[in-house]
Amino acid sequence: MDHLRDHGIRDTVFLTGDIHSAWACDLPAHPLTYPLTGDSVATELVCTSVTSDNLDDLLAVPPRTASLSVETAFRAANPHVKHLDLDSHGYSVLEVTPAGVQMGYHVLSDRTDRTAAARLATSWRVPAGTQRVVRAAGGLR
Repeated sequence: MDHLRDHGIRDTVFLTGDIHSAWACDLPAHPLTYPLTGDSVATELVCTSVTSDNLDDLLAVPPRTASLSVETAFRAANPHVKHLDLDSHGYSVLEVTPAGVQMGYHVLSDRTDRTAAARLATSWRVPAGTQRVVRAAGGLR
């Protein structure tokens, strides 16, 4: 992060996954001072799993129940994390244009059903030159 900041490298978006949860984050050089300085030097968009176990599956609880308090506490302690979903299964659609990057997070109605429906849960974008994720008004199909 220091390298990105020190060399003025802009428009860095890390696309990650394999943590079985969905995230949209600013990436500050110094997370402890982020709320005061807002020094985001990059962003990270994380796609959830389609079928692999995540928090609700591991705890054997209904989706969007036990995880809600964990997500709230985690975001409160980490204000650079703008979106966090520890339960939902699905996929993401990414669009990259000169105006920025946008990821639509789609969730499945049932990870065990081959005919499960998918719906857009949320969409986040990184406008070019901003180094910040913001909620997008619309999604990508």
